[in-house]
Amino acid sequence: MKKKRLLTDRMAGMDGNFTVISNEEAVLLRKLKEFYQEVSTLTVNHHNLEGYAVVYSGDLAKPLAKVKQDWWNGL
Repeated sequence: MKKKRLLTDRMAGMDGNFTVISNEEAVLLRKLKEFYQEVSTLTVNHHNLEGYAVVYSGDLAKPLAKVKQDWWNGL
């Protein structure tokens, strides 16, 4: 489990903030990170990610749970 958390954390671009997400979410985050690596701020509509919203700000990504909470609160 620790290995998965570290790998997932690295793919999400976070430094020191551990967020447990599913394998499917990790794959989506990795693909987004690779495709939009030159974009400083990215908001992905939750409909495109099966109910999830992902926000990248520079190299630091918000933890997924916080982003989902912000999205439903009117992000």
